[in-house]
Amino acid sequence: MVSTAAFQPFGMAKGESKDGFVAKGQVKSNGTILRMDPDGSNLEVYAWGLRNPFGLGFTPDGKLFCTEAGMDERGSRPIANAPDCLWEIKEGAWYGFPDFVAGEPVTDPKFRSNRGPAPEFLLVEHPKVEKPVLALPPHTGGAKFDLSRSAAFGKGQAYIALLGDMLPSTGEPNKHPGFGVARLDMKTLKIEPFFKTRPEALGPKGFEYVATAGPKRPVDVKFSPDGKSLYVVDFGAMVDVPTAVGPTSRPFPGTGTLWRITATQ
Repeated sequence: MVSTAAFQPFGMAKGESKDGFVAKGQVKSNGTILRMDPDGSNLEVYAWGLRNPFGLGFTPDGKLFCTEAGMDERGSRPIANAPDCLWEIKEGAWYGFPDFVAGEPVTDPKFRSNRGPAPEFLLVEHPKVEKPVLALPPHTGGAKFDLSRSAAFGKGQAYIALLGDMLPSTGEPNKHPGFGVARLDMKTLKIEPFFKTRPEALGPKGFEYVATAGPKRPVDVKFSPDGKSLYVVDFGAMVDVPTAVGPTSRPFPGTGTLWRITATQ
């Protein structure tokens, strides 16, 4: 058996490294928002502590927002009931990962999963943690988004692609608005369904968004330059299937779609 210390080369155990357990950070780091010049120079960390930052977008007043996929109930440190979040990204701010969920500590009992031990803090010290602009139900799958710049779809309204869940690998079943596109009023933060498969068009249980002609797993949205059309990139059908080593994700090639939605008025 080979012992390897955290963040050390394979086979290097505690005390063998001249730096001990100090893990030196790198600018090209995960869980961060990076900023650079258009030519790729002056790369720097702008914000950090994000678990899975997915979509970025600026509002007309210059604020930067980001969608984030929450933690899952899997691995050696399963976290239950972790919402997906919409954050306002601020320079130098810390967004909580790996010890906070939507601004709350992972040690809160509501994040305890029956799939593993109660989560404990991994960091010795914590910077000031940010609070999300909006928290969506766990496994909603908040992906990329775009803001409407025309009256056709409502100026300032945000349209968010919702990829949906990967149950049972990622957690327990719950009600969420995933597998579609949602519209978010950036002033009131009211969110409502915009583009989703009708209930009567869903496939059989377990394959609802596989055996359907409707939207399956929207992952990106983008408005046309004139603002009169919304294009939706649909990843296509994908489902977790049982295998000898546990649930495994299976995509269905050829099921991806590019949808074009136009306003009727």
